[in-house]
Amino acid sequence: AYKQIMIESISAIEDIYEESMDPDSDHNLRGISISYLMQIYMELIDNPLAKEAIPMARRERALHRLIVLHNRVINLAQKDLNELLDAEQKGCLEETMTKFSDKELSNMMEAISKMTKTQEYPEYRRILLMISSKKRDDRSMLLKHADSHN
Repeated sequence: AYKQIMIESISAIEDIYEESMDPDSDHNLRGISISYLMQIYMELIDNPLAKEAIPMARRERALHRLIVLHNRVINLAQKDLNELLDAEQKGCLEETMTKFSDKELSNMMEAISKMTKTQEYPEYRRILLMISSKKRDDRSMLLKHADSHN
């Protein structure tokens, strides 16, 4: 079962990569989770079952494609962050945040954490707090909804 999942994951990455070669494909990349890409990457490197399931040449090609996709998704998230920074300066951060999906917001948080490993970015602090509180609010709404059905 694991081998089949890995093969399907690699096939999906190959398809996404091929589609992403189209210069207008940024909207396709918005639905990809950075943490998902990293998870598959780590599986291919660390898990002996993955090494057994995927031939070396295909695994190496997949690792390269994962890095390329990861960097493109990070770059998109950084563009989105700049849009949020502009919105914050104009006083419409909350309103602007609503146009991004949860996955996009998670990718922005991931991008901030990657950037802040190398440097301090105090201008993102409020945006991080806003995204975190939105995620908390969404979770508490889900819990309230679930409680009301029990």
